Amino acid sequence: MDRFATLQAFVRVAEAKGFAPAARHLGLSPSAVTRLVAALEERLGSRLLQRTTRSVTLTDEGERYLPLARRILADLDEADASLQAARTAPSGRLVVAAPLAFGRVHVGPLLSSYLSRHPAVQRPAPISRRTASTASTADRRSSPNRRATVAPMTTSRPLSRGTR
Repeated sequence: MDRFATLQAFVRVAEAKGFAPAARHLGLSPSAVTRLVAALEERLGSRLLQRTTRSVTLTDEGERYLPLARRILADLDEADASLQAARTAPSGRLVVAAPLAFGRVHVGPLLSSYLSRHPAVQRPAPISRRTASTASTADRRSSPNRRATVAPMTTSRPLSRGTR
């Protein structure tokens, strides 16, 4: 049986002071929660819960075990959250191409804010007067009576060319 599932069932039963409320919280049947707690008690060789027809209370062993079980489950949640955050947080090299005036007025403030929120993103080179070489290369390759439409490539289709 999954050791974490048994720990989670024990903690929920102890907090809810009953198998039925714990089962509702976990989305399981009361008998499934009872089996999970029984498996944990059998593995440990100790009774953790004192059961009566009307209530469930912790034994002395259960009182000692509950904070440890909570800490283990919290550590597991933290490990999961850490990995998920690392996967969803942006990281790597950021490349920005913008005209100098536009970059200083509009991109610069946004970029500063973005980089402070995402420290794993590497700072781009400073905004300069250089223009994108794609447009000038496309213009040189065009015949004088044709104009090239230059846009960022988002698919594998070639750039379209229009006539004047």
